[in-house]
Amino acid sequence: MMAVFDDSMVHMDIDSEDYIGNGYAINYSNGYRVEIVYDEWTESPREWDNLGNMYYWHRNYILGDKKVDLDYYNTFQDFIDQLSEDWGEIIWLPLFLYDHSGITMSTSSKRFEMMDSQGWDWGCCGIIFASHEDIKKAFVADEITEEILDKATECLIGEVSTFDQYITGDVYSVTVFDENGLAIDGCGGFFGYDEAKSEGKGMAEFHWNNFLSKTPVQGVLALEY
Repeated sequence: MMAVFDDSMVHMDIDSEDYIGNGYAINYSNGYRVEIVYDEWTESPREWDNLGNMYYWHRNYILGDKKVDLDYYNTFQDFIDQLSEDWGEIIWLPLFLYDHSGITMSTSSKRFEMMDSQGWDWGCCGIIFASHEDIKKAFVADEITEEILDKATECLIGEVSTFDQYITGDVYSVTVFDENGLAIDGCGGFFGYDEAKSEGKGMAEFHWNNFLSKTPVQGVLALEY
């Protein structure tokens, strides 16, 4: 008779999810605990390899890649024309910032108009743009089509959404504790609580399956005759 181990994954069930002041603690039925706290040390997503360029003119905040002085231009269109001269043909979207007990950014003003119809606390603070040449490189395309432009536009919207998570503090670090309270894994820089929660559970299940679940107590030991 020889003992063999079942390679199937054992999944963990949540017992409770508690607020701990600077984040949340998720307790699992096997005694594991995953703490998800706000990550104050993550790098700006504008340090990543982005398609878009974020130019802004807000005097109080760093809101992208480069601060510009609109007073240098006679009109806003002159500013856009200068970008086209420097970069070639471009696509661009406006950047709107809501500033009230914290800041949040979007390429659409609709949400801010609902919160503040008079526009006291929000306004256009910059643009995000990409050149046609950069778009062709990013999407490995020989020419610019409407489909490619739609995909590039969605990409720019996504970059602004990620940057909004960064400036609103929607970024987390995860630490996994075993049933004895020992920290056994951890990582930071997760954008969005749902992503952090999913990744935390994945790390916990990895350790549970690879280091602890190969025991008779957890019901995965089989006998081979």
